[in-house]
Amino acid sequence: FCLDAQPTEDLVVLAVKSSGKSAKGGAEWLHRALSYREFVCLSRTDDRLLSVVVGESFLKQVELPKDVEVQRDWIALRLDKTGLEQTAKLGAFASLSQVLQEAGLDARTMSTPESEHLLMPKGDLPAAASALLAAGHAIRPARRLCMAPSSGAVPNSNGSAKFAGAWRLVRRVRPNAPGQEFALDEGPVRLQAACGLFAEVAVASTSVDAEASCAGLVEASAASSGSRADFARYRLVDFQPPSGESPHVTASV
Repeated sequence: FCLDAQPTEDLVVLAVKSSGKSAKGGAEWLHRALSYREFVCLSRTDDRLLSVVVGESFLKQVELPKDVEVQRDWIALRLDKTGLEQTAKLGAFASLSQVLQEAGLDARTMSTPESEHLLMPKGDLPAAASALLAAGHAIRPARRLCMAPSSGAVPNSNGSAKFAGAWRLVRRVRPNAPGQEFALDEGPVRLQAACGLFAEVAVASTSVDAEASCAGLVEASAASSGSRADFARYRLVDFQPPSGESPHVTASV
């Protein structure tokens, strides 16, 4: 499945124990929330606990009552089900939830006839993305999955100049996943410039599924010293070739 990391801003969860008095006095901010133009979801349990999920910018537009609890730093992964077959629609949530559970993560679910939303703390996004990508799913856009580089699009001086050149990766470590070892002649090849820009080419000899090239930039951290370097890698462009047969098209002019 292909999931969208939406919205472009972080989410907040607003929770309040509703009653006749508080509902009447706090009706204004609820009406404003329902008319909010971006992502919003409202639910209420049978014990009258009201929960509103909305973009963080909404907090600047209203003055919340004192009894409203605010939980910040949430994100949502959205699956569009409109183009899926009926059997795929029914199994989509179970498939995604199983991947996250096996990774030790828990996500809240918000469902509509056309979409599934997986709500989770923002801090869990890197591990969730790593688990979902490893299971064959895709997530977009990349800018919601990666931190913005601290020194702009291209670092001017980040200590990576001495690592410029062409070299082959022998070990890769990802969040919430075991390290991946490569034989000396099988790892991805990286071409790295002195400014930190890089292109990594992974061509598999066994299966096209193992190919995953990317490009972006790296920053050397302050902890780098001597022969050891700690890098933060920002993948700005990814390429994964299709694994199926190429369609044959006949055209006549």
